[in-house]
Amino acid sequence: MQHFALRQGFAAQNEGFELFHRRAGWYQDKLALAERAKNKANIQSALRGNRPWQ
Repeated sequence: MQHFALRQGFAAQNEGFELFHRRAGWYQDKLALAERAKNKANIQSALRGNRPWQ
């Protein structure tokens, strides 16, 4: 019985771990999208002649 409870505990732990990593991955995707949008805006304004990074 103890062995079964141990297995259940590990399963729950792994599930939480996986959930956390999926959420972290979602956050990373959001950051990457924001970064890409910012770079795109910088490139477009540079093509128009403004240089926001200077």
